[in-house]
Amino acid sequence: MSPTLTFPLRTFCWGVLHAIGMFDPAEQLTDEDMLADPAGYRTWFCLGEVFMACLLSGIIAIPAGIWFAGQTELSLAFIGAGVLFLPLFVFVPRLIRYA
Repeated sequence: MSPTLTFPLRTFCWGVLHAIGMFDPAEQLTDEDMLADPAGYRTWFCLGEVFMACLLSGIIAIPAGIWFAGQTELSLAFIGAGVLFLPLFVFVPRLIRYA
């Protein structure tokens, strides 16, 4: 791999791992890693987090919302999927990080 592709790919992977609570950039990265290309670092890191959140919601929250829609009316299905989404993808990664 070329050096120009290695850093964005590695930063994207850090974002994916951060989204599921397995990576904390404040503890595991040096200033050199973050300051090499600050705009590129933020962009690729955020894309990795968004990709992982979309993947997890597509696997768990959307099917749960579809199941809820078959059981209740549509507005309650959205509420149920949101209630499922928040603990799984916001609070659990923080708990994993602090463990």
